[in-house]
Amino acid sequence: MGTLAHYYPVILAGGSGTRLWPVSRAGTPKQLSFALGGETLLERAYHNVRRGFPRSHIFVSTNVASAATVRRMLKDLPRQNLIVEPVKRDTAPAVGLAAATLLTRDPHAVIVTVNSDAWISDVPPFLRALEFSYRAIAEKQDHLAFIGINPSYPETGYGYLEMGLPVMKYGDLEAFALLSFTEKPSLATAKKYLASWRYMWNPTLMTARADYLLSLYRKHMPAVARGIEKIARARGAAQALAREFRRMPSVSIDYGLFEKLTKNMLVIPAEFGWADVGSFRTIHEILSRKTRRNVVEGQVVEIDAENNLIMPAGNKLVALVGIKNTVMVETDDAILLCHKERTQDVRKVVEMLKKKGMRRYL
Repeated sequence: MGTLAHYYPVILAGGSGTRLWPVSRAGTPKQLSFALGGETLLERAYHNVRRGFPRSHIFVSTNVASAATVRRMLKDLPRQNLIVEPVKRDTAPAVGLAAATLLTRDPHAVIVTVNSDAWISDVPPFLRALEFSYRAIAEKQDHLAFIGINPSYPETGYGYLEMGLPVMKYGDLEAFALLSFTEKPSLATAKKYLASWRYMWNPTLMTARADYLLSLYRKHMPAVARGIEKIARARGAAQALAREFRRMPSVSIDYGLFEKLTKNMLVIPAEFGWADVGSFRTIHEILSRKTRRNVVEGQVVEIDAENNLIMPAGNKLVALVGIKNTVMVETDDAILLCHKERTQDVRKVVEMLKKKGMRRYL
């Protein structure tokens, strides 16, 4: 990559991952517990950006419950580059706190948000897209730049970006005006988006000058902005951080900010084997390489079975007879059986467990 002196990836690692229950639990969320390719999702996300950025420029944002585990996993991450939220308040407060933290280190800081649960199979084009995002913001400092992924099926669990006219080029990449956001559309709407070239999946790879981003917070999310500014004035003192962060509303940056914007935005279509590891359907697609073959951990006997994801606890023999499109995930204390097309609804199991007071399974 070129010279990116003021560019800082912030890996967001504070989510709960309820759609990957029962593997992902409150104490061990998916980014810290789910391993693909021999690494946890967080480790893989860190090593991906580490290939293009020095350690001193990489930050990780997490919550107090996960901070110790993150430090153990990422031993070479500078201690001061771990941003710890005292309570969970979703992504808008988390990104705002990260932007304010960066500004105390570098008044020209440019932030790019990186989700810790994103699978990227081809890192060089991922890093080239980030470099273009940085160059685009260096030229248009009052803009936000997003990387978009061409949708391959009508996913209702992702956000979508609507593209307009082309704005600039860099090598084989091109930036377009970003016209609108849609977060988690209906199936009918997602099918319309799939049929149109104008819509990209939104992996929330957002690049912006930190100071400009916070100016948007002041305009569109004043309650969050006030808390962040008080924390910044206190130079991140623990008491002020705990007090002001708790007062902030819990809101995602997609709903709280992005969907309110109507201008000064760019989208850069790119391909680098991206997937949001947010459901067992996605895990099957990654491990099966988007085929209909069975993916089974341990030994398996198959008779007329296809397109299944089977993850037993321990090294058990699994026999599949006449089973198709099924997810089976087992842990020491729980078993999930789910149709592959219903994996987005696994989060409803977690909601039901909360309502029933069955907290031991959370």
